[in-house]
Amino acid sequence: MMRAPKFEIVATTGRIIGVPYSLPKVLVLLFQDQSTTDVARDVNETLREVHKEPDDLIIASVVNLSGVPRFMRGMAEKMLKKAYEKAAAQLPDDVDPVDYIVLLPDWGGDLFRVFNVGDVSRKALMVIIDDEGNIVARQHGGNLGKLALQELDKLI
Repeated sequence: MMRAPKFEIVATTGRIIGVPYSLPKVLVLLFQDQSTTDVARDVNETLREVHKEPDDLIIASVVNLSGVPRFMRGMAEKMLKKAYEKAAAQLPDDVDPVDYIVLLPDWGGDLFRVFNVGDVSRKALMVIIDDEGNIVARQHGGNLGKLALQELDKLI
């Protein structure tokens, strides 16, 4: 089993996500771009059908924004905020969107480099980190929701 690298990244909501910051929760990282956003929604829906409560699990979408020029960041942040609000509107009224929608803008591409992500324009990459900081699954493409459920059954 491989240890996850230590990292910290600030979500669009201001929440800090990373290792060891998110422990002892299980962390599902979905590395994607605008072409693979449907995968993140599908994985979230699949996992939340079984793991409804956010207590043991964080599902986070990591978006590589390193290609966005600094002067365009304001526009990109507005787009992320709009995406967050759209996703939040689909949640039941009795849940806090901050617990369920975690968008991680990777402005410098650092997290993509640390996890050696590569191209996600056709297939998203999922990395699952257990509650002790070990990488227990890594899958590029395929049925990520099904794989995540299988792994989470062993962990939670």
